[in-house]
Formats: sequence, C-alpha cells, structure tokens
Amino acid sequence: MNLSIDIGNTFIKLALYDGSLMVDFIKIKNEEDPELSLFLHRQNIQNVWVSSVRKNTDQLLNRLDIPKEYTIVGHDSQMPLTLEYDTPTTLGVDRITACLGALNHFPGQHCLVVDLGTCLTIDILTADKRFLGGNISPGWKMRLDAMDQMTSKLPLGHLKKHDEILGRSTAMALENGAFYGILFELKGYISLMKDKYPELKVIFTGGAANDFAELLETEIFVLPFLILDGLNYLNEYCS
Repeated sequence: MNLSIDIGNTFIKLALYDGSLMVDFIKIKNEEDPELSLFLHRQNIQNVWVSSVRKNTDQLLNRLDIPKEYTIVGHDSQMPLTLEYDTPTTLGVDRITACLGALNHFPGQHCLVVDLGTCLTIDILTADKRFLGGNISPGWKMRLDAMDQMTSKLPLGHLKKHDEILGRSTAMALENGAFYGILFELKGYISLMKDKYPELKVIFTGGAANDFAELLETEIFVLPFLILDGLNYLNEYCS
C-alpha cells in the first residue's frame, strides 16, 4: 500500500492506494482525531508521499505518527512535468500536485486546474507537460471573512447560494458578492483559456468544487481527490 497525505490550510487528507486504486480515505482537522491511528496502522504501508502548504510540516508529521519514512514533495522534486515559473521556491506544492493529478487523469491534454479551497487557485498544464503558472485569489469563506474583519459595520455572511443575483439585504449582498464574484471569475478564466486551448479539460477540486461546477455551462470534471491522486502518480513515476 502507498499512502498519500495532503496537508491543506484547513484539513488534512490521507488516502491509501493499492497501485493506482484508492482503497481508503480519511479527512481530519488535526492530528488528535481518534480515527487516525487505526487508519495508519491497519495497513502495510510501503511508501508515503506528502503535499503540504503549512509551515513546520515535519513536526506535524511526527505528531501524526506516520509509520514509515516519508517524502515531502517540493519544487525541486523529480517529476514528469516542467515548471515554467519565475519563482519556483514560492510555488505552492498543492498547485504542483494538483497538476500531477490532472496529468494522471488526462495525459496529453491541455488542463485548466482549479482548486476551490481556502484560496482559489487556477493553473494551466499543457499537453506537453508544462506548468505555465496561474493565479491565486481569496476563496469563498475568505472573501466573507475579509469583508467582516476589515470593515466596522459589515456582518459576517454565510456560505450561501442565492438564486437571485442582486441581494435584497446586506447579508444577501455579501453572500452574493462572494459567491457570484467567484462564479464570474471562473467563467472569465474558462472562456479566456478555451479560446487559447480549444480542447481544454477543465478540472475542479477542493471543498467548494461542486457548488460552482453545477452552475457552469462548460463540461467540468470534478475530482475531489486530485492532489492525493497526484501524489500517488508521482510515487508510481519515481518507483
């Protein structure tokens, strides 16, 4: 069995793979989750690959009590794609591993990889395995939090989708602003990138992926385990 660990800003996700097949999965908030020990120690784990966006990853992994030595993926890791990025040392490894996941699922295809997590990240992977870069903007909850925390009177909105685009209360206006701001942002990127890459595959991952994918007219592939799949793909590539 191979273990993939995706340490995000909000959750830690772990998946066990038998070859290319995921056989078990767990999502936890912290290393004190009582299900973690059982998950880690009931299988014969051979290889462990880690994607992390947090500082002090080694200390966190020690607290997780990983039963095997692990490999933390970085910009300088051996991988089957080329990073065409001016500042690779600052490139979030979650963006790299998501694109590895896209390469695993759609080899030889241009891919627009969208992660709708704490932040919204949008990246392009070309058919010839070049990571061209992308953009980062605040995620759904972050937009609501920012409007509440950086003003004196605006309340904290909720993660709600309203059918009416124009808000008829301040709470609804905040919630619409956050949600439809992201939706129109996504529509713009998809339209622009499809003009450049007509056969583009559009891939969504992250906690809010389904909320937005269902409202877009273009074909969207929602892959909730994209980063974990990318880690397992890298393990198979390096083996």
